[in-house]
Amino acid sequence: MPRSPSPRRPRSGPAPMAGKPSGRTPTKRPQSDSGYPYMPVALLFGASVAVFLFNQYELFVSDMAAYDRREPGAYATKQQYTRVTIDFGDGTRRAFWGPVQNGMTAMLALRASQEAGQFNIETDDAGRITNIAGIRAQNGKAWRLFINDAPASDVSGNIEIQPGDQLVFRYQ
Repeated sequence: MPRSPSPRRPRSGPAPMAGKPSGRTPTKRPQSDSGYPYMPVALLFGASVAVFLFNQYELFVSDMAAYDRREPGAYATKQQYTRVTIDFGDGTRRAFWGPVQNGMTAMLALRASQEAGQFNIETDDAGRITNIAGIRAQNGKAWRLFINDAPASDVSGNIEIQPGDQLVFRYQ
């Protein structure tokens, strides 16, 4: 005798809550007619970026045009600075680059380098340099100053420097 299907019995327990999986496979939602609901937002964002980049380019071009029309000396140039190099005589060198003030001497430039590089400088009563960064003048070697590759004719405290000068304090 064929079995007749039994009537379904109601499930016991609470009904499944919204948001929890019910064990059934979800059905696909029908797609909207537009297909790309975020397209207008993406286009607006892209247009905004393009306008921003164009404005930045225009500002750059106008700044470069103003730079080309500047008066001589309107902007700082390398000629207003000097370079101080300390040559320790063993291949080790330290270099500093800074502005030149009116009436600045080679010693003042070295002192400014001392502050930036955090090393010590000592001089004798005559103004000669006896020690830079722990390297003392001894055994026939001394600290010598060269300005633009020429030996200095006086102690560094008496030599006024000009913008663009290249100072080398060499241990030899």
